[in-house]
Amino acid sequence: MVPMAFKTYGGAKTEVAHDGLRKWKIHVLVVFLVRPKQKKVIEFPKTSKMVLNNYYRETGNKNKRIIPVRHTQKTAIISIIALGIVSTPAMAVEISGGDINLKYSELDAEIFGEKLNSFSVDGAVELGFSPNFAAQLDLGYYNFGAIDDNGTTVALHGIYHLNDETSLGAFYGQDELDGDSDFYGIEAVYETGKFEVEGYIGSTDNEGEDAGILGLYGAYGLTERLDVTGGYQIADLDDGSLDRIEVGLKFKPVDEAVLSVSFGSAEVEAFGESGSESFFSIGVEFPLGANKGATFGRRGILQLLPGL
Repeated sequence: MVPMAFKTYGGAKTEVAHDGLRKWKIHVLVVFLVRPKQKKVIEFPKTSKMVLNNYYRETGNKNKRIIPVRHTQKTAIISIIALGIVSTPAMAVEISGGDINLKYSELDAEIFGEKLNSFSVDGAVELGFSPNFAAQLDLGYYNFGAIDDNGTTVALHGIYHLNDETSLGAFYGQDELDGDSDFYGIEAVYETGKFEVEGYIGSTDNEGEDAGILGLYGAYGLTERLDVTGGYQIADLDDGSLDRIEVGLKFKPVDEAVLSVSFGSAEVEAFGESGSESFFSIGVEFPLGANKGATFGRRGILQLLPGL
């Protein structure tokens, strides 16, 4: 067990562990999810305002800008998606792929006696406009146990299938958790035989507080029904970062369902402190459409958090 210390904020005692990740509330919620204009933190039992005020006193800045807003990049991404859809020759539109996913994940950490965990339900539907052009719509719902709050994600991908193995894309979406955060970027996937690799790079824009995001995912088929998987994602700011690395297995007992399990580590570095905790996740996926799945995975900050 990690030894606990008591710190006093405004006369009230709050349990705070020595490990930097135990300050997840400050590191993640304030940096990524708090809307600067509202000066508001997601509510934790009894102590949220005190912790936020302490953060303000330590940093000396209530509206600190971390990374310049990339308005030009955002406009370019939206234009690419719109152009790819609108300029496609008129053809019969069909549902070419999609999926529905249920997942539970949990960090080996607690805040105020509550486990940092997450339960999510998300889905994607892909519309094919031609053999080369398609669009993918993602919808996601997230329930975070420790903060007792819910978040949602919506995203749109513009897709160009270069050939049977390679697809290129651009994405734009929005996370909502006590405030809105836009995200956007470019992506690519290569899949052939037993091997698949997918990557993306982009940015988030949360009322002027920005982060660079990057992810890489790979899978290798051990058998026709069993894959070994691995992934790495990072959200990077001037004052810190959130890293997630994991390995796992996917098993397909039947063609209509895929079971998954993964183990990994989440590391937070912020305000001169850092810490990491292990996590696990279990899930089930239901592939849809002729392609038995969507071209691209999920994007945004909420899907990156193993628990909250």
